[in-house]
Amino acid sequence: MTGTGTQADPYIITSVADLYSMETLGGAAVYFELGADIDFNGTPYAENFSPIPLKCLSFDGKGHSITNIFVSDSSSNSNLFTVPFQDSQTITLKDLTLSNISLTGRNITFFSYYGSGSCTINLYGCTFSTVIDLRNVCCVMKSNLGLNAELCTFSFSGMICSSMPFFISDTLRRCHIHLELLQLSGPDHESSHTEHCFFTGGCSVSDSYITGSFTASASFNPNGASCMSGWECSFSNFYSALAFSGIPYCIWDGTYNYACFYDRELSGIAYSRHYDEEYQVFLPLTTAQCKNAAYLQSIGFVVEGGS
Repeated sequence: MTGTGTQADPYIITSVADLYSMETLGGAAVYFELGADIDFNGTPYAENFSPIPLKCLSFDGKGHSITNIFVSDSSSNSNLFTVPFQDSQTITLKDLTLSNISLTGRNITFFSYYGSGSCTINLYGCTFSTVIDLRNVCCVMKSNLGLNAELCTFSFSGMICSSMPFFISDTLRRCHIHLELLQLSGPDHESSHTEHCFFTGGCSVSDSYITGSFTASASFNPNGASCMSGWECSFSNFYSALAFSGIPYCIWDGTYNYACFYDRELSGIAYSRHYDEEYQVFLPLTTAQCKNAAYLQSIGFVVEGGS
């Protein structure tokens, strides 16, 4: 591996082996960059994956990708990255694409951290494309740390048997979330609804949107609901173009600032509500209204050029 790990001369990662060298070469002030696309196929880690140690101050993907990671442990945890115990620090990941990632586990996290102090992950310009098979509970994006994401795309497909969130206490700005998920009844949640299955713990979501589909299997509780957010979350300039199937109604709790809306024709649900309905506004619009920039601007939605 070339480089010295400084900001002016970062370590350049060009192989899977280089990724795991972050554990020995890394530190709270060390910089890494990708110098090539990283493909796990054909490497010893393809059949025996262990979490990538994110031990650094900055990891710059330089537009490169990490692909073909397969993790399957239905009885335990499946983690993509682990953050070594470096308390009270911030780690920045930027311009990185993770694609063809498959995670199966009782619990799934992208970033796991179990230090006693504070640790924050900043994501900028990153793309996550992941197939998940979640058997129990989790916080998909991270465990026990702060997450700030800007100009990121999160694509999740697969199956979940979970009542826990994908994002908890996170900040998302100018992000796109795309879902193609099937909700199953699991052994611990045979008749539960998908309580706070996406945003909770005071998430702040602004200038962002969510698309795709959320389908309940035949075994899903027919009286259950999809609860997409907790009451303590806040949304600004946000919209949902998410289609629901097999779910009688969707709950979007939280505080809504500026214009936020959802496509009520696309959603296919009978009822939608949000916390403190008298004061908070999450507007149900027609598909035509959702696609009419002039109309959206007239209700206060920032279509472009917002700060």
